[in-house]
Amino acid sequence: MRNFKGIITLDSFNYELVRMPSATFQTEHFSLWTSDLSLVKTPDDRWIATGFCRIDNRSSLHRILTIDDGVSDLQVMILGFGKIGVDFLTHVIGDFSCVIYNTVDKDCYLIKDHIGIKPLFYFNDHKNLYFASDIPSLMGLLPTKPSLQEIFLARELKKINNPLEKTSFEGIKRLKPAHFLEISHDGKLFEKKYWDLQSIDLSFCKTEEDYLTYLRELFSEAIACRIKGKQSVGSQLSGGMDSSAITVLLSRLMSRDDLHTFSFVLNEETKKYGEKLVDEQRTQEAILDYANLNRANHHLIESFHYQNVWEELGRTLAVEGEITSQTSIWQDTLFMNAAKEGVEVMFSGFPGDEGVSFSGGKYYYEYLAKIDVKGLIQHFLDFRMNAIKGILNYFKLKKEGSFFSDFSALQEMRSVLRSTYPLKESKEDEAFPFFSSFREFQRFKMTQTHICLRCESEGLFANTYGIDMVYPLADIRLLEAVYSLPVHMFKPKPYNRAVFRNICKGILPDVVRLQPKFSGAKTLAFADYWISDKYEQLKLYTLKNSMNLLEEVQKLEELPAESELMKKKRIVFAKSMDYFIEQYLSEKNVHEAAGD
Repeated sequence: MRNFKGIITLDSFNYELVRMPSATFQTEHFSLWTSDLSLVKTPDDRWIATGFCRIDNRSSLHRILTIDDGVSDLQVMILGFGKIGVDFLTHVIGDFSCVIYNTVDKDCYLIKDHIGIKPLFYFNDHKNLYFASDIPSLMGLLPTKPSLQEIFLARELKKINNPLEKTSFEGIKRLKPAHFLEISHDGKLFEKKYWDLQSIDLSFCKTEEDYLTYLRELFSEAIACRIKGKQSVGSQLSGGMDSSAITVLLSRLMSRDDLHTFSFVLNEETKKYGEKLVDEQRTQEAILDYANLNRANHHLIESFHYQNVWEELGRTLAVEGEITSQTSIWQDTLFMNAAKEGVEVMFSGFPGDEGVSFSGGKYYYEYLAKIDVKGLIQHFLDFRMNAIKGILNYFKLKKEGSFFSDFSALQEMRSVLRSTYPLKESKEDEAFPFFSSFREFQRFKMTQTHICLRCESEGLFANTYGIDMVYPLADIRLLEAVYSLPVHMFKPKPYNRAVFRNICKGILPDVVRLQPKFSGAKTLAFADYWISDKYEQLKLYTLKNSMNLLEEVQKLEELPAESELMKKKRIVFAKSMDYFIEQYLSEKNVHEAAGD
């Protein structure tokens, strides 16, 4: 498994503290270990770096650097640092999680990409700063196991968003997207954000078709740059528009014989777990035909490879080091199957719904925020009574402070936190805050925390099989362009998701391009079976509740839920979290006893 980890001494009077054997690179106050990752240096040995790095805009960096074709993306990164320092991050586009060290000045930088695709964690005990590309690797460096972070766990159990930098463990932090952490030679830490989503100049586009043509070019480039140098490519073909469009474009940009598609589908057994369960095999078949794909390379996944729930939970802890509601363990079997086919990089349609392909139904919020009378009149003409209802709802939601007014009730039903736990909540905890303008709402959707958390999780599981996860619909060039479009282009007429449906003219057949967003199918087609099966397996598991955080199972069985399936999911989550807490506390006690 590819990873990196290291220690930096913050105490200039105690440099010898971190000198350890077997380090890949070491100085008097810096130790670095790598596994299956390159360690690169500048020609003068002033800068060294390691990590995960793919740069997508090398051609536009020529005005800053002279870059030979044979130079790796990681080498480009440290050459850029050598030329203009940390300001190079404002010029580079791609996915990366790296450590960069100046051997002369003895300054160190931890850097993370704009959206947070690649993970990077750190722990500061004020003597040393420890860092790693995953939590289990970081844990292996720490002299003592940190305590579990009670407030984080309580919020997780209550289904309240945690601050993105927080984890289940006291002191272990996530480096946030579009941030770098500078550790100076004298032990001072400085964290800064280097990018934020902003509008760009699209004045060269004179017509709607000009905008769409430009977006198609960016979409194609977002895919092309992610297959560069790759022989065998995988695509998660759910049957939705996002993954279907990516798959079709891949078929036009590379050899179809080297393109593998993977789809979760139902079988006769899993169909029994819901009367209305459907999958998207019909749409998947339409894409296979339309793109003339090699059917021998289309792989159906009908179940997981785990023997039981304990194997699944153990795998989650081994890869992620914690259990949260954001885990992507459900992708693990797909990655395992892809590795057997020699896949090097896996494409996903996520996070299309959050950005490039989201519905846009709230486009008129911009007219209300700016008191755009002309825009509002046109909105009334287009939608008449629905326009009036929408505007009245706008002011209702504005007063309530949330664009999902019923979520608090839903949150209560999904909570497994002990009802008497004294958790202090504030408006900042709102999962769906209200934004008075469409642009603000758009920015929130495109950069919300769960995008980073899901991408990190999927990437960690894929990495164990030597596969890179990539997300062309999270390409910041595409996001910035969509964010800069005239708002009327999002108007849901004659259909919702108007921008993406129009981008996909000539990319998708209309049977797929114009299909309804919600067909009743789930990305994980057999999710109902998966939850029900785990519920049955965990029936004999008794909550230990050592931290007194969880509601009693009997009460969870009795409390109202959206459905019987959601009640089962609630109980599975409670028992899974309890298992994680008990496993960790047990290991911590053993570790501390051994230390004594």
